[in-house]
Amino acid sequence: MNTYEHQGPGALDHERRRRAPGGRRPCFNSPRVSERHDEHGRPPLAERRRMAMSVEELQAWLTGRIGDITGFMDYESADYGEEGLADTLDSWFDTPRWRGPGHRFHHLGIDGTGSQVAAWVRAGSAADEPAPVVFFGSEGELSVLARRPLDWAFLLAHAPALWDMSAPMLSLREDEDERSKAALASYREGVENTFGAIPTFESLRDGVAPLDAELLAWVDGVLWIERVLNG
Repeated sequence: MNTYEHQGPGALDHERRRRAPGGRRPCFNSPRVSERHDEHGRPPLAERRRMAMSVEELQAWLTGRIGDITGFMDYESADYGEEGLADTLDSWFDTPRWRGPGHRFHHLGIDGTGSQVAAWVRAGSAADEPAPVVFFGSEGELSVLARRPLDWAFLLAHAPALWDMSAPMLSLREDEDERSKAALASYREGVENTFGAIPTFESLRDGVAPLDAELLAWVDGVLWIERVLNG
C-alpha cells in the first residue's frame, strides 16, 4: 500500500486520512439509488427543496440552534470567516498551496479537538450548485459529511459522530443523558417544523462516496505537488 512519509505536523498519509481514530475505516456502504426525475427532467420537488438551501442559510440555521446542538454533540457551529478558516487550513495542509486551484471553504463549526466542519465550494462549480459539507479532523481525518447544506441540518438530527459517519451515533455522558436527549428532541422538533420530515440517515448519506473520493484525490494532488517542489 502506497503512503506518504510523515514529513511534519501537516503531512498526511493515505491510511491516516482514510481511517478514523482507533483504526476504524469510514464506511460508505449505502446502496446508490438513481435519482428520479419528473416529466420535465427535474429531480422531484423534495429533492429540489433540499438542493435550494444556501451556505449562508445553513450558517444562520446552525447559529440559531447552537444551544440544542451543543447539548447533544461535541460540535459547535462557528464562523471564523472565509479568510480565518483559510489560515486554519494552511496549518492543516502544512502549506497554503491548496488555495491555488480555486477551491473555497465556508466555516460551519468546530469540535472540542479542533476539527473543522466547512462547506466546500469546488473550483469551477456553478453558482447554484450545492456545496458539500466536509470534515477536516484534528488528527488528519478527511471526509465528506453531507452532499449539500440542508442534508447537514437533517443529519445532525441523527446525532452523528463527526469522525465516523458510517452510522448514526449518540455518545452521551451518563450524567448528561437526559439533558442531551432533551436537546436532541428539541433540535429534531425544530428541523421538522422548519424543513419537514427528517429523511433516514442512509438516504442522507447516499451519494456521498463519489464526493469523498473527489475530495481525497484533490488533497492527494496538493500534497504530492508540495512534496515534489520541496524535494
